[in-house]
Amino acid sequence: MPAERTAFRGDHLAHSRGARLELFVVDGDALRSLGAGDAPTEVAALTVAAHAPWVVGRDPGHLQVWQWTPERGAHTLARRTGTRDHAIGSLVEIGGETFAGLSQNGRLRLLRADGTEASTLASDRPLPWATHAFVPLAGERVAMLGNVHGEPCDMLVVLPARDLLAGPDAIQRALVAANAARAGSSPHDCAISLVVGPGPGDTMVVLRDPEDEEAADPDDDPDDLPDTWGLRGVYLRDLTTGALVQRASWDLPFHKLTSITATPRVIAAETSDGVAIRDRATGAVEHVARAALDPLGARLAIPERGTWRLRALPR
Repeated sequence: MPAERTAFRGDHLAHSRGARLELFVVDGDALRSLGAGDAPTEVAALTVAAHAPWVVGRDPGHLQVWQWTPERGAHTLARRTGTRDHAIGSLVEIGGETFAGLSQNGRLRLLRADGTEASTLASDRPLPWATHAFVPLAGERVAMLGNVHGEPCDMLVVLPARDLLAGPDAIQRALVAANAARAGSSPHDCAISLVVGPGPGDTMVVLRDPEDEEAADPDDDPDDLPDTWGLRGVYLRDLTTGALVQRASWDLPFHKLTSITATPRVIAAETSDGVAIRDRATGAVEHVARAALDPLGARLAIPERGTWRLRALPR
């Protein structure tokens, strides 16, 4: 059976089965189709723009990144150029404008919707970094998810979104700052698997799984370790002060690059077969099968009789 993928952000939801794509727009308490078509390949990863009818995806082997819109159909943005190269694509919003981010060959290129290049950032030296995804956060910040070549962990780096247009060294400066702030309270993180999303007010929420990379060591000084060291679970952090707002163990299986969000009452995270909603006060968990999560609007899209029904998360 062909694999299914769903991405829900803001005004738009994209759904694929195999290489077949359909894009929907929020219309009241439901979703309305804007059109359907075929991607150049089977869809292995899918992102959708919150405020523009724009889908970016890639194939299972990282051979190519493509975009799809109802008006123009599919168009390849980047192709793999060597045996060690990966073609990775995502979408990021900066100052109200949406850009496609293409991470390849030691560079991150930001393309406008018309195909023109807005910025090229160096990501190969001194740290060989690959950007996997961007997540918008409060205060015009963006969380950049990716990894340093040769290291087992994924990394989360938070920076002002406009820095991505401010010069070619923005990524390397952000990585240096993240490494310097690794211990104690920091908006940055590193784990075998992690996902990040917006929280209430000026916070972010992170779901992480370090596997066996953060085992307890009696010789370690706790003051030299991050305040989430060893946590398999979820936490909220204030982005202004760096304070840890909440920390809880949660043995929830999750895929990389899936969505998570938090409200004052709940934390919701996508799983392989729907969305898990955890009560922040009691820890009780509800599972909504086959649902997709909009982390920006804190709501679910639930398939129902050939369409999608919207449901707001408790606030």
